[in-house]
Amino acid sequence: MIGTEDGDPGWSYYDVHGLLRIRANTRISAIPPYFRVDSVEPNFEVRRVDRLPIPDARDLRRIVGHTAYELGGGELQYETDVPILFLLGSRARWKFRLQGLADDVTRLWTEVPFFDFQPVRYKVAQLLSKLTLLLMTIKLVGQGHAMCHATSVAKDGRATMLFGFSGTGKSTLASRLMDQGYELLADDYAIVDPRGEVLCYPDWHKPRSEQARLPLSKYVGIHRSFVPGPLRVAQRARAGPVLVMERGPDHIEELDRGEALRRILLLNFEEISKLWNSPISVVLNHYAYFYPDLDLQDLMGRYRAIVTSFLDRAGPFVSVRSSSPRFRILEGGSLDRITGGGP
Repeated sequence: MIGTEDGDPGWSYYDVHGLLRIRANTRISAIPPYFRVDSVEPNFEVRRVDRLPIPDARDLRRIVGHTAYELGGGELQYETDVPILFLLGSRARWKFRLQGLADDVTRLWTEVPFFDFQPVRYKVAQLLSKLTLLLMTIKLVGQGHAMCHATSVAKDGRATMLFGFSGTGKSTLASRLMDQGYELLADDYAIVDPRGEVLCYPDWHKPRSEQARLPLSKYVGIHRSFVPGPLRVAQRARAGPVLVMERGPDHIEELDRGEALRRILLLNFEEISKLWNSPISVVLNHYAYFYPDLDLQDLMGRYRAIVTSFLDRAGPFVSVRSSSPRFRILEGGSLDRITGGGP
């Protein structure tokens, strides 16, 4: 038997719009507390266990390199170095078992040696959250929804979406809009569907300009996560104006739909690639190698189709470039003129 029994303490449950019903017995910072519920029948489980046995040789079908083992039945086991410890010369291995990624119910088990050592615990939680978010993105596509790298706020049931590379001021501008009565939909990731609806994912973070800069504090346990005050969250909203944000000399111009789609897909794929290139996310490549039911090329095509259909129902599309960190170019009514437009 792998892991903790259902009746044991330590489980957290999340219901993400009925699409993802998650059960986890380890902290997953990528899932907003907004979705916490008392219980769910999960279609996605993340379970940290004390021991993940090495597969019996009789149960193995194929081995890729020295790290990935095909067990059959949509299940594989994978192992890699333990963060931080491998730098100290440790040979301890971080083990995973992934099951049912192409099925309705997906399970991820993990064994982490020396998890109670704070630097290991911090880095493991960070990497595990990235992997979990990537698995969630894949499962959402299977249900006709796409996770977009965008900050989004809503007013009167209409969403304003802010796209841009990290550090371009999306959270800063969202803060200004919420001060003006907008409700939060999402900070880093917004869930969209092909019918032109934005579903909330209220993963709010303090804007970068206001974050404390003590890089080592998070590894030794003295770093405190940002906990915002009460936020007004809109559960969902219809597609509205889309701003593509950049730094540079002040400039505002309307984009045609094709150019907006080009930029937005590139921004989304860039963020997904960050999740994909995380040290433990390579397990997905092994999974797809063993189990062709997980067709990654088809998933990317379906993802593009969902985003394209969503943007067909959104607009106007505006490129906003600012030399000011607080986007002063949008003062004096410019922002109202943009967000007051319609598709």
